[in-house]
Amino acid sequence: MISSKLFSKVAARGLNLPGVDWILQYDAPSEITDFVHRAGRAARAGQAGHSLIFLLPSEAKYVEVLKLRGLAKMTALSLSTTLQSAAKECKTLTSEGCTLSGGGYGRSGSREGEAFSAALQSRLEDFIVKDDHRCKAEAKDLVENVQGKKSHRAKEKAEQLLDTRMIVKARKAFSSFMGAYPTKEKSVRHIFSSRALHLGHVARSFALKDPPKAVIKASTQKKEKKDKNDGDSGDEVLKSTGKKRNMHLVFSNISSSKDGSSKRNTSSIRGQKRKRTATGSFVPVLASKIKQQNKKRSVREKDEDHDAKKSNQINVQAAMTAAARRLQNGIEYF
Repeated sequence: MISSKLFSKVAARGLNLPGVDWILQYDAPSEITDFVHRAGRAARAGQAGHSLIFLLPSEAKYVEVLKLRGLAKMTALSLSTTLQSAAKECKTLTSEGCTLSGGGYGRSGSREGEAFSAALQSRLEDFIVKDDHRCKAEAKDLVENVQGKKSHRAKEKAEQLLDTRMIVKARKAFSSFMGAYPTKEKSVRHIFSSRALHLGHVARSFALKDPPKAVIKASTQKKEKKDKNDGDSGDEVLKSTGKKRNMHLVFSNISSSKDGSSKRNTSSIRGQKRKRTATGSFVPVLASKIKQQNKKRSVREKDEDHDAKKSNQINVQAAMTAAARRLQNGIEYF
């Protein structure tokens, strides 16, 4: 799988897309050379083209850095003028924004751009909320209407459906943005400082109504839950029945760790402890019986070692006594 950074570089340098007039960059690239290569996708083969990059007020110095790198023909666009033009093109959204504000944005023509942006933001946030409610309702119906062996599969489908919610994707995008923001090249890292960001505004830009702390907490809880599920054994739940596996029935030894958790030794299937029934089939031995057998074996081995040492000592003492008697009788001389 190609990483997003590598794909971005490949798309910036290795693709020849004919008829491209505009290049839009919503986020500043990590390296200035990437900005040049991205902008170079337009105006190819002697044709004219344009490139647009969105910057925050705290990132305005990035334009000066680009000019020092040879990109002199750059013009700053006015945000208010751009929103005014958009408000005139989308009159429905503008009137909707004026209604939402109680007429506050419609009292003067200069605030029509604010009405347009407010209506657009409201629509995006409403779409996220409605999609969240819809997915939760469908997931609930999946779990409630299915019982028995198919309940486990229904729960899996419900979890997959909940993972496709737009609010989950928006949270991931917010977390990814916050993680990638300070990873710029060293020469412009002072411009892209996380401390200069208004996290609430950044969250709203991803159509998230929740405060940043709640967004980060929800993403962290989701990740921890996923890591916990990945760390658990895949045999905890049987796919055929949807029930949990009886962990007392195992085919191999179970060793208890210091914290009380059990670990299975599944290094080899051969040599696993089994018991043959009267019909000749094999069934797993209970873990408690295996533990008792191991304990008895260790006690028996200790007793055997003790008896062997004791017999060796007796043999040595007998040999020394016989040698002393032979010396006393004058049989052996040194």
